[in-house]
Amino acid sequence: PLRGKILNVEKARLDRILGNEEIRSMITAFGTGIGEDFDINKLRYNKIIIMTDADVDGSHIQALLLTMFYRFMRPLLEHGHIYLALPPLYKISKKANLKEFSYAWNEQELSELKQEYKNYEIQRYKGLGEMNPEQLWETTMDPKNRILLQVTIDDAIKADKAFTLFMGEEVPPRKQFIQENAEYVKNIDATHKNNIIKIINTNKKDEDDKKELVKSIINELEIEQPKNIELDENNNDNKQKNTNTIANIQIENQN
Repeated sequence: PLRGKILNVEKARLDRILGNEEIRSMITAFGTGIGEDFDINKLRYNKIIIMTDADVDGSHIQALLLTMFYRFMRPLLEHGHIYLALPPLYKISKKANLKEFSYAWNEQELSELKQEYKNYEIQRYKGLGEMNPEQLWETTMDPKNRILLQVTIDDAIKADKAFTLFMGEEVPPRKQFIQENAEYVKNIDATHKNNIIKIINTNKKDEDDKKELVKSIINELEIEQPKNIELDENNNDNKQKNTNTIANIQIENQN
């Protein structure tokens, strides 16, 4: 398990990166080395699975890890060894019999289960810690049932540009990207309902006020997950938000 967020390697020198305990532990576990010393033939595991909470912090952890893999262990991505685990967002149970339940990974699945169950109870999982060990194994870790998203790179130049944009030191280009693409967001955290209403009711002439309101909630945005994550700046679905402040790197020898 990782203790919170790792160092943002896009903004750090190699000596500082190697001084980070969490990163050193991963390098040792993978066995490949890092940077110029990286050797894919020494990789100890076939699957490296990132498992985080399904919230904004969890998505940030995913981005930090993928940045490190891309910058210093890129063959892991090029050879398809990196995966994201997808935990369910909801557990829905029949009130008449709580032992009869199903899991939902998105709003559409939840809506379908509501129609099927009629009288039900819903539990929203905001983090992996809200599941008991049996639930976590059944939904997210068991190879028979889990859903994994393989991270691929189709265009290295675009991927490089995307990492520089989202994780680099230059803030203005990142702000511009957010403002230009905010309209494509499909789900917004309900805790910001009042701000959303303000944005909707803002007159068109108050564009500056509207932009400020958008920026005030942008860090809480949740983007619908694609089935296959591609590091392509032109794919709006790439900017998905998952969940939490604690992450796990799950490593496997088997396919």
